[in-house]
Amino acid sequence: MSTVNYRRTQYGELLPKTEDYEIWQTAKKLIREAVKENQILESFDTIHFDRKRRASGSALHHEIYDILPDPLIVLLCVRETEGSKYGVGTKTKNYYYIKIVSGKVIATIAPKTLCARNAKAAQCELGCAIETIIKKEKV
Repeated sequence: MSTVNYRRTQYGELLPKTEDYEIWQTAKKLIREAVKENQILESFDTIHFDRKRRASGSALHHEIYDILPDPLIVLLCVRETEGSKYGVGTKTKNYYYIKIVSGKVIATIAPKTLCARNAKAAQCELGCAIETIIKKEKV
């Protein structure tokens, strides 16, 4: 399923042109359910900057890297960052497949080494990165 309604960041994160696409809203709902069922940590952001632009605080962000429409699987990066006088840096990155199995939302760990690379290579094609990772094929 190729679409021009999405773009990717240099890191591979999938971003919609507008957030009113049905598949995007469904993916976000699935992520909220995973948080509610304690499958993944809830996102937050307490980073703030002082007058000299020094950062302090921490954040945990959910970044969608891919969406496989049928059956619905979301490839999610959970990125933990921390602010310091040198700027904001990433502490940890973990990747998860989030899907519905027997009526329950399940988050399983995805292989770090394949996720970002395959998401970047997939460009704007939905589901391509997930299928490639699952099949353990190279893009």
